[in-house]
Amino acid sequence: MKCPRLLMQRSGGLLGNISASGGVQRTLTGIKRFLPVFLLLMGAGLFGYSQTPVKVSGTVTDDNGAPLAAVTVSLKGSKTITTTDADGRFSIDVPDARGTLLFSSVGYAASQATVNGPGPLAVRMAAESQSLTGVVVVGYGTQKKSD
Repeated sequence: MKCPRLLMQRSGGLLGNISASGGVQRTLTGIKRFLPVFLLLMGAGLFGYSQTPVKVSGTVTDDNGAPLAAVTVSLKGSKTITTTDADGRFSIDVPDARGTLLFSSVGYAASQATVNGPGPLAVRMAAESQSLTGVVVVGYGTQKKSD
């Protein structure tokens, strides 16, 4: 009776040479050569997408230097958005500390600022010269005059 271990060694292992041309052995050798390169490229791709966001802050003022509240601040090309507080201050996360911020508010011309780092931004917005051409007031219902 022959030992199974001896048979495995003579046949070339568990997945040894099945055909005379060595097709399985060549396939396994190709996979062994390709696998480290594949893993290296996959790892490099993952590191390229792991950008740490940088918190960019600043203030938004009008032409006279007064702070503007409720100005919409958004990152161009993304869904990141915030608004300014009552003192005109804002804070927004920008990936890789680069990008363009868009500023918009009712009654003011839209503006943009390029972000080149985490430093504070000072944005000045100009008032739009357009005004309402007419106001229509519509009321429904009745009310009694009382003291």
